[in-house]
Amino acid sequence: MARKLEVQGAGTVKVIQPAIAFLLAIVTLGIYYIFWYGIRNSELNDFGMAASPRENELAVSSFGAILAITVGWFLIVPPFISQWRFYKRIGRAQELVGLDHRISHVTGILLFALALILLPFEVAYAQHYLNRLWEREAEREERRRMGVASEPPTA
Repeated sequence: MARKLEVQGAGTVKVIQPAIAFLLAIVTLGIYYIFWYGIRNSELNDFGMAASPRENELAVSSFGAILAITVGWFLIVPPFISQWRFYKRIGRAQELVGLDHRISHVTGILLFALALILLPFEVAYAQHYLNRLWEREAEREERRRMGVASEPPTA
């Protein structure tokens, strides 16, 4: 179901099948989604701290992000801002590890808006791109440990 990877800076991260994350969000009536969102924000925080410690542009309060997507609905706007920033942060993290084909924050926010009417497709979308990020960084770390100077091909 989930595979754990050691990523420098982020520690242990989970690579989850996007379809599983999607189904869990549906089956638990959104409870899993809240935890998933908080944990993924926390992973990005940790990774950002290692990637650029002086100016952690990936930092955000995980608790604040959870509040934005739950209680923030009373003000309507906070969930959209939080989601927009979440996808931008994933894209920035992917840029830091050298991935060429990065997540689209516009597509992510459109999927989030669609989730209000239908199903939480944005979970699978974001998880797919997070998986690529963590796998790429774990591969880079393994190459560093082995002393291989070349970077893995970008995907």
